[in-house]
Amino acid sequence: MWHSTDKYRRIIFQCNSKFANEKKCETPMFTEEQIKVAFLASFNQFDKTSTIEDLELTIKVLNDNTRIDKKLINLEVETNAIVAVFDKRIKDNLEKALNQDDYSSKWLSLKDKYDALVAQANKLREEKKNKATLINHIKLFIIALKDNKDLVSAFSNKLWTTLIESVSVNKDGTLRFRYYSGLTNIVHK
Repeated sequence: MWHSTDKYRRIIFQCNSKFANEKKCETPMFTEEQIKVAFLASFNQFDKTSTIEDLELTIKVLNDNTRIDKKLINLEVETNAIVAVFDKRIKDNLEKALNQDDYSSKWLSLKDKYDALVAQANKLREEKKNKATLINHIKLFIIALKDNKDLVSAFSNKLWTTLIESVSVNKDGTLRFRYYSGLTNIVHK
């Protein structure tokens, strides 16, 4: 914030490392108002009709979890088989005198396989969760586009916080807007 106590007070956005090193960051500074105007330009760049159609198609593709579900079922079958082997090995160890070194090494080998399968399943579940989150963001973006068919002329905090994931400033003064929906575009200063 510049001039925080007088009539010239204004908020400036600049690189966090603008003056941190010997070589200064070369990205330009922006006022809050400039960023708001750039956001409006960014949002208004979208051809609303075709963007909505593209996003609805994207949702259909993202909703198809057939591959993930098949892999999860296969992993569950494999982990259940390993659990059955665990149970059998425990029972055999209780009923017979087994070589404990051999028993321990096989146990550890099975445990490593089981842990690897569980990690794969968790990764697939996370992928499925991330897809669902992205679908929700896309749906919000579609709603925003439908609610704002005409050019948006006034900045809205609600629109900003609902849609914008990040804004990057480039050395040439362009701003790259990244939306939660995965879409990006560039606005020139």
